Amino acid sequence: MILMFIITVLLCSLDSFAEPVTLQLMWWSTEGSQEHDLNLEILELFEELNPDVRVEVIFADWNSYADKVWMLMATGEAPDLLWIKKEDLFDFAMGGMLEDLGPFIEKDSEFDASNYLPAVLETCQILGRQYGLLRDVYAHSIFYNVDRFEESGIAAPQVGWTYQDLLGISKKLTDLDAKRFGMGNLEFNKDSIIASYGGRWMNEDQTEFLLHEIETIDAIYYMHDFIWLHHAQPQPGELNDWWEPQWQAGEVAMQWTGPWTWAGYTRDVRFRWDVTPPPAGPAGTYTSLGGMPIGISSYTEHPQEAWELLKFLTYEEPAQTLQVLFGIASPVVTYPETLAAFHRSQSRPKSIDHYLLSLMSGQLVKPCLPDKVERIIAEAFTDIFNSRKAPEQTLAEAERVAMFEFNKIIQESQNKDVGNTEQ
Repeated sequence: MILMFIITVLLCSLDSFAEPVTLQLMWWSTEGSQEHDLNLEILELFEELNPDVRVEVIFADWNSYADKVWMLMATGEAPDLLWIKKEDLFDFAMGGMLEDLGPFIEKDSEFDASNYLPAVLETCQILGRQYGLLRDVYAHSIFYNVDRFEESGIAAPQVGWTYQDLLGISKKLTDLDAKRFGMGNLEFNKDSIIASYGGRWMNEDQTEFLLHEIETIDAIYYMHDFIWLHHAQPQPGELNDWWEPQWQAGEVAMQWTGPWTWAGYTRDVRFRWDVTPPPAGPAGTYTSLGGMPIGISSYTEHPQEAWELLKFLTYEEPAQTLQVLFGIASPVVTYPETLAAFHRSQSRPKSIDHYLLSLMSGQLVKPCLPDKVERIIAEAFTDIFNSRKAPEQTLAEAERVAMFEFNKIIQESQNKDVGNTEQ
């Protein structure tokens, strides 16, 4: 008995001196930037709260990020967790790179999905499975030039305004002789407009595209006519440069953009600017949320520790609040402390509550799709908005090709799974 006691004490002592688990987290970032350093502070907080885990960050350039991930997977050097560009999520998941997070969520009694903002979880689901969680989210919002509005005698948009109000205001702010326009990039947030008109990209089981339905067609005609009939936005090639410099030069009075611009606008923009509430369409007020998911590599040797880091970054209040206070990201949670932190952020717009309304109006209007399929539909939209073409025929052809490619990708993935099982 004494010998067993001594052995137990020795084992416990040895365990207390065990090396901490090291998790590799891959992400894109600009080393030396303020945002980079602030994100590292959040990771350091995780290490303080979890002394048995260390986080090692692997950096990759934005443009070569996906290629580097595939290479690391192929060479057996896969990280434990990885930040994922949204357009790569489907391909990474179907390529066997990512863990299904459903079992982690089900086993974790501390995880309550109701703490998330609307549509945050669904944004990272593929064919019913959860392959990632968003660390931060953005709601595209309409930024407006307060000086232009006041000079034109136009009241600031208020809660309850509509897309028809947006058109009317944009027409009043447009002066074709002076090459000044009311809106700069209406179609940039087409997903929100489609949702607000009651439209959807696909049916629930993802067996059919629904862009041909009347609600979506009505939304597309609204955007098309905004440019080509009402001329309340510059037509392609009418102004030099793209919409962001046009906004900063005062050539357009409104534009869609997100919270990543706040700090730069606070520092650089010479006119007063603010954020409007989200406009309503015939079906109500909806916002399409965006963001970069974080996933757990299917090759990790430390799945539970990886889950704890993922949960800390994408769900827990300390990290979520800190990123808001730092002004580097919008949260994905509804914790009162986190949302209240917006009011203490130095770069916040004056009407920060309008942005919070956009966050709370999130809806999944577009399911996660393969990048190849997304590009087929995106090219169709570009053709529509950059020309006077009617949308029906262009979208019908795009839907046909996109559905064929989508089914082919799903079939190839299923065949790969069957092959792996047989081996």
